[in-house]
Amino acid sequence: DGGGGAAGPHRPRAAAAGRLPPAAHGRARQRGARTARLRHGARTPMPWENTRLGGFTEGTPWLPLSPANLARAVALQDGDAGSQLALTREVLALRKARPALRLGNLTAARAEGDLLVFDRVLGRERIRCLFNLSCQAVAAHVERTPILAINGAAPGHLPPYGALLLV
Repeated sequence: DGGGGAAGPHRPRAAAAGRLPPAAHGRARQRGARTARLRHGARTPMPWENTRLGGFTEGTPWLPLSPANLARAVALQDGDAGSQLALTREVLALRKARPALRLGNLTAARAEGDLLVFDRVLGRERIRCLFNLSCQAVAAHVERTPILAINGAAPGHLPPYGALLLV
């Protein structure tokens, strides 16, 4: 934020005023370099194509794009119904079509072991959301109609990391 903000419990007064002791400058550079090494790929731009720079820039990116990241380029996923891109588009379209998912209250939230269950409610629309947060399948008795199933989920069965949205 340019260093002009107020000092607070998470922001030392010297840093807030832009005055760091000389030794801190070297530590900050070292910490920044270490963080960059540890986070390669964590905050890289979304690759649009499977090229060295991912179709994102002609310059030098702040962090390199790894081969694993380039393999997820939009150009490679577009048209693949089983891709992460297709799932993202499906979820965004569902969210746009169902006001309760955008604006609804979160109700009836509970965790049953590794199963997270909650409802999104807006007016007369109620969407039950079930998420299996484990690497093991879980049983989930439901008496509603699925509007979204992720990772092979089906009424009564949520595979590892599966999800169901039901009306």
